[in-house]
Amino acid sequence: MLLFIAGSVTGSIAMLFTLSLTTVAKRADEHNKIVYSKYE
Repeated sequence: MLLFIAGSVTGSIAMLFTLSLTTVAKRADEHNKIVYSKYE
């Protein structure tokens, strides 16, 4: 039972981490597009 709880907690943290990483990547991508469009 303890292993299951620890596993689900780890899974939740991993999911949150992945979501935040993809959000940051999307924002950086949008920022780069804005910067590049200024220089074109």
